[in-house]
Amino acid sequence: MKKLIFTTLSTLVFVGAFAQSQIDNRKMKHIKAENRPVKSTSNTYGKIQISDWYNTLDFCSSDPIIGGSIQNYVGFIQHDSLAKIYYADGTISKTGWESVGSVLDPKDAAIDLTNNPGIKLSKWNGYTLDSIRFTYLYVRNVDSFDIYGLGQKKKVIDTLFIHYFKGTDIKKSYIQPTGGAKSLLAMLGWNIPTRLPATFSHCDTVLLTQNDSTTVNNSSGGFENGFRTKSMVLAAPTAFTIAAGGNLASANDLVGFTFTFKSAVPTVYGTDTAIQLYQLNPNTLPAGSHRTNYFGFYFGENTNTTPWSNPTYYNTTLLAGAAYATRNGWTGYISGNAYNSEIFADADFKLTTAANVSVREIKNDNFAMSSVYPNPANNNDGAYIGFNLKNESNVSFEIVSLMGQKVKAFADKTYAAGQNGMELNLTGVDAGVYFVNMTVNGLTQTKKLIVQ
Repeated sequence: MKKLIFTTLSTLVFVGAFAQSQIDNRKMKHIKAENRPVKSTSNTYGKIQISDWYNTLDFCSSDPIIGGSIQNYVGFIQHDSLAKIYYADGTISKTGWESVGSVLDPKDAAIDLTNNPGIKLSKWNGYTLDSIRFTYLYVRNVDSFDIYGLGQKKKVIDTLFIHYFKGTDIKKSYIQPTGGAKSLLAMLGWNIPTRLPATFSHCDTVLLTQNDSTTVNNSSGGFENGFRTKSMVLAAPTAFTIAAGGNLASANDLVGFTFTFKSAVPTVYGTDTAIQLYQLNPNTLPAGSHRTNYFGFYFGENTNTTPWSNPTYYNTTLLAGAAYATRNGWTGYISGNAYNSEIFADADFKLTTAANVSVREIKNDNFAMSSVYPNPANNNDGAYIGFNLKNESNVSFEIVSLMGQKVKAFADKTYAAGQNGMELNLTGVDAGVYFVNMTVNGLTQTKKLIVQ
């Protein structure tokens, strides 16, 4: 785990306008990712709490429509857009992004498509952010440089800013392409003069060393043709807790973080301009240029013509690609949903639930279920039920009337052993008294439910 050097707090108020439109990234140059580090499976399923990792890239990669069309790449971030990228075909461009982040909505139904659907939370579950993790690359070309005109060396100390967001730091919005469906997104504020987030609850600064650097592969007479990546895991701020609540119109049930890289190597050094990425012959650096250190991230791009369906939940990748001016209505961060080929950064959140319902410990049975919460429930808001499994099992639920008539059934799903939860959609269920039947391997348990 990285050592945090210092921390800061912010209490700025977010202000933003939302009249954004799509951005065409179909001709952007991407470099294939050579690996995605194996992630630890430090999941804990207690008697009451769940502690697990959440990742939007994993959610959409499990989607039956677009999952097979997710292509994995590495992208680059640099705090100064004057730095240049030289591609293998000889073209030159400015750097791509200044900051990257992710906002998590752990209630997303897309979690049901993953191999661990039991981690999905309901609006009645509060949670604490324990840790964050993201896949990165860090290319350290320069350890020191001559102080211009003095003939003295200065050691290079690169920094990484980690900003954390919750509550009023996050604004809920949406994007709707012409003739397309509405896609929800979460947005963060941006400070143009500093090129850093404008509104945040906490900031940590990490000093990067040679030990943090990643491998660059050279082949076919070129330079920087491919990249290996690493995972960075950081402890979240102390007591970074998201309270439970039923007001889904607010952003108080969301959590997010961003990472922003700043190299100590000057971008403009005398008359020379920094080269971030150089894919040509390493022995022929152009005149009027110098190398710099740079940072990058692993992401998935949806190459399917069908967009990822995100009409109800706010899982959002954010990329600061409009750092100095408005672009297609975006200022600062641009949602990954806004690109024609949607972008999903590989960013993980480890959450521990603060459940409002508890499930008894399994003793003789193969499973146990909690009472329905809330109860009575409103058919517009739904309800939640927790359950505990001794083994991985297929689980089904149904709502039946007092006369035994089936009112609503929920699709069978396979859940992991341990503590799980299911949100019951009560749309179309009339006011009255019902039973909720849970069936596992042919055995059924029942709980009473009142709908108002």
